[in-house]
Amino acid sequence: MTQSCAGRDLAAGNSRSRRLLWGLPTLLLVASSFGPPLLRDVVWISSLTIMGVACVANARRCSRTHCYVTGPVFLSGAAAVGVRAIGAASFPWVWIPLGVAAGVLAGYGFEALRGRYAREQCA
Repeated sequence: MTQSCAGRDLAAGNSRSRRLLWGLPTLLLVASSFGPPLLRDVVWISSLTIMGVACVANARRCSRTHCYVTGPVFLSGAAAVGVRAIGAASFPWVWIPLGVAAGVLAGYGFEALRGRYAREQCA
């Protein structure tokens, strides 16, 4: 018997995984934003990577619509922080949180248009 998509969704039904995989990293992002650049870079790369991998896994696991967008957005944000941190590119820091926030909003907007799950039959 196949479990429903909602039952497999790491964010919808399981508040512990939601807090651990997205809540805590988000709090760390906000808190470290006002710290020294090295701390901020390490926390942002780690937190965005955790959230990105969790979203990609959740998209695969339950076909959560916004995770198809937010997973790559978080991973791209982590890469942008890394590229900026090593000096391989020079752009204003504020572009990263603005880009991530825009991507998250786009993901939820897409979900509002298409529905919570891209398909009801979970793999």
